[in-house]
Amino acid sequence: MLAHLALSKKVELTLFIDPAIPENVLGDPLRLRQVLVNIINNAIKFSSKQEKQGKVSVRVLLTESNPDQVVVTFQVTDNGIGMDKETQEKLFKSFSQGDPSTTRRFGGTGLGLAISHHLAELMDAEITVQSEPQQGSTFIIQMPFKPLPAAAVADHKIEDLEGMNCLILGDNDSLSNDLAVYLKSAGAQVEQITDLDRAGQFIQGLAPGLWLVVIDAGQHAPLIKELRAAFNARAKEITGAAKTAPETAQSSIEPRFVVIKRGRRRQARIEDIDIITLDGDVMYRQSLLRAMAIAAGKVEMNTETAPVVNLLKSGPAPMLREEALRQGKLILVAEDNDINQKVIRQQLNLLGYAADIANDGREALKRLQNCNYALLLTDLHMPEMDGFELTKEIRSQDSAWQHMPIVALTANALKGEREHCLNAGMDDYLSKPVQLDDLRRILEQYLPGDKPAAAAQSVISAPAAVNTNVAEAAKVTVDVHVLEKLVGDDPEMIQEMLLDFRASAEKIATELHTAYQAGQFATAGSLAHKLKSSSRSVGALALGELCAAMEQAGKNNDAAELAVLLPQFDAQLIAVKACLDGLCAQDGKNA
Repeated sequence: MLAHLALSKKVELTLFIDPAIPENVLGDPLRLRQVLVNIINNAIKFSSKQEKQGKVSVRVLLTESNPDQVVVTFQVTDNGIGMDKETQEKLFKSFSQGDPSTTRRFGGTGLGLAISHHLAELMDAEITVQSEPQQGSTFIIQMPFKPLPAAAVADHKIEDLEGMNCLILGDNDSLSNDLAVYLKSAGAQVEQITDLDRAGQFIQGLAPGLWLVVIDAGQHAPLIKELRAAFNARAKEITGAAKTAPETAQSSIEPRFVVIKRGRRRQARIEDIDIITLDGDVMYRQSLLRAMAIAAGKVEMNTETAPVVNLLKSGPAPMLREEALRQGKLILVAEDNDINQKVIRQQLNLLGYAADIANDGREALKRLQNCNYALLLTDLHMPEMDGFELTKEIRSQDSAWQHMPIVALTANALKGEREHCLNAGMDDYLSKPVQLDDLRRILEQYLPGDKPAAAAQSVISAPAAVNTNVAEAAKVTVDVHVLEKLVGDDPEMIQEMLLDFRASAEKIATELHTAYQAGQFATAGSLAHKLKSSSRSVGALALGELCAAMEQAGKNNDAAELAVLLPQFDAQLIAVKACLDGLCAQDGKNA
């Protein structure tokens, strides 16, 4: 859920789950998730915006296990701004910030930790914190669970590495200790080295045979060339010994490299004949063991392990940016909502186009001044500079952009909106969520030359009309087919967008409540507008309609109406999040 947030804030997020923890225990997953999401979200927030690389580590450890109780410790550690003793003492009190400047710099009200502390107490758990100013913080949650009988789960098979030789290279700040625990749990024989300068010397003492060399590369390029040379030298040494003493001849030594990079791709990739790569951010034990089995030749890189490809096989391949620029077909999208950005980018990819994304009108204007775009797709309501202001600025310099086509994207399907856009100097108008056929029609109308999207017409079905009646929409909390009809049915893409939407919706909801409590009703309405279109895009139609009603109440500065709508909004958001958790968990099993 939080991997995308960490990535967007340039924070490294890692996960370790103790293999000794039982497969099944009895507890409250919804409340536990709320507590963990809040604490990890804070850790990401307070370790971002630094000169150094932000890092957040989540560790789940077995503390106690007996027939009556299992105690699991959750540790969330960041390298952020930290806090003094005085701040720690009032940390779990409602609406408390240790330093008022943190609200301005990082946002938030301080309410989340108080709620997390209360939820933990209700589950007989304990939350403590260890921190020093500028030295980061560690939140520790010790939570009791009731044991459940162990059950054989066929789709959780752990790859058997019994007797395999593994060498782990990584410094003390790396994941190497966690990797060692995972590999030993699968039966591997593990050697570790933290002094990378001594790697060559260490390899000279390794026994003959196949070695799986795990390199925790982090953000750095691994020294594969040097390691290969060290293994080749060791192989020659073994061969030379065999010639001089045939009676003691041993087999040679052969390395296979598994490189742990940083990123959030869940699948192992083959990069060379002897190199498998895997991303270490939020990496699961099963993913690592699978990569090791592939490197050892025990498992083939088949369709179960290869990255999922787009299922719309007969559609056109996305155009490379450089080629689109050369052909005069590069598109600029101005959109401030990250979910809507993902949707429109994927749609353009499906139709065979390339695009750059600007987060608001001001950024779009800067991009236009530095690049020749063929067409602009712009949201109307954005911070800094909205779509109308952006269009006015562009049209005032028409000669520079030779009347570049501008198409509005808006969630307001109001009477007169199209005319408003045309009068402002725009060429056309699309309602959100934008349907693929409508987008294709616009691009074919305004972009020069051939029609790259023609091949996709037979494979992308036209979506059913979106019912904007709240009572009808509420029958299905999240209709995932709405999103599939917008961006295709790639399960990995769908799951990623649903998880991103869940995290984004929680963040916007928190900001919306803060604005309402501060009497900033227009701001609350603007935030509801932001969530409205993305809710409709992912198929959370009832939530989208509640957002539309709150948007209008905010515009009217109607505090009474917002007070009525907010509880309905909160209840619907809880239902949506629960539904998304179920959908994504099911997709994860299927994948």
